[in-house]
Amino acid sequence: MRSSSVIAIIVSYNGGKKTLATAQALMPQVDSILIVDNGSDAQSMRTLDELEKYEHVAIMRLGSNRGIGYALNAGLLHAQEQGAAWVLTMDQDSVAAPGMVGAMLAAHARDTSALCLSPNLVLHGEARAAVQAGTVKYAITSGNLVNMDIYRSVGTYNENYFIDCIDIEFSLRVRHAGFSITKVGDAVLYHELGAAHQVPKLFKRYYTLHSPLRRYYMYRNFMYFSQQYLRSDFRFTLKFGIAHGILCILVLFYDPQPRASLRMMARGVRDFFSGKVGAYPLEKK
Repeated sequence: MRSSSVIAIIVSYNGGKKTLATAQALMPQVDSILIVDNGSDAQSMRTLDELEKYEHVAIMRLGSNRGIGYALNAGLLHAQEQGAAWVLTMDQDSVAAPGMVGAMLAAHARDTSALCLSPNLVLHGEARAAVQAGTVKYAITSGNLVNMDIYRSVGTYNENYFIDCIDIEFSLRVRHAGFSITKVGDAVLYHELGAAHQVPKLFKRYYTLHSPLRRYYMYRNFMYFSQQYLRSDFRFTLKFGIAHGILCILVLFYDPQPRASLRMMARGVRDFFSGKVGAYPLEKK
């Protein structure tokens, strides 16, 4: 492959037509696409069968839900075998605006030390992104363009988390290894952060609507994250913890299943103290 070749890794799980839209938006922007499927239902598998007919699109069927970290790492191994220079990690509910990848590669060309780049996000039907450019503390998984040199230096994604906090933990390893994370002003990604919901504007940065099971992973993995990074990145971990505390309160007022969510959040904390990692038992097949 070329020295600037880009492989997009899309992790899918019951994404249906959303996965199709994600892949189609990337086809003109990357050299190839690998969709790593975590055991989707029959309807979503039919969509993947359609996508497999496209040139430069491959499907890796894991057969069961192995988690985001495992799926990303399986895709990374494929990218390494293909000799890719860059990996673009993507969620199945994100759509790249035209020119997103090109804008990030152009940013790297202007500053070759920029090896981990992310776009600006347009969330849930917002009219436009709040444009930000420059060095940031972390990048979410979706839309993260990462040079293979980063992975060779800091390692791969944490599979023990299964889902949630995987991108935050990876970002801290990137920064602790001496690399920067660059937000590219003219790169835009349309992204769904949780399900659509209505909360006062003041609380939007703290509250996203998720299932009680997802809340479990959020709080369990935050505890593991804090255990690892509280001393080395105290201020960031403290702010992260305050956000989780505020979310506990907001769940009481805005969550459609407050009792179930709080119960699963508490169970996540309890399972941290029990040393449990990976999938919650209901996720196992």
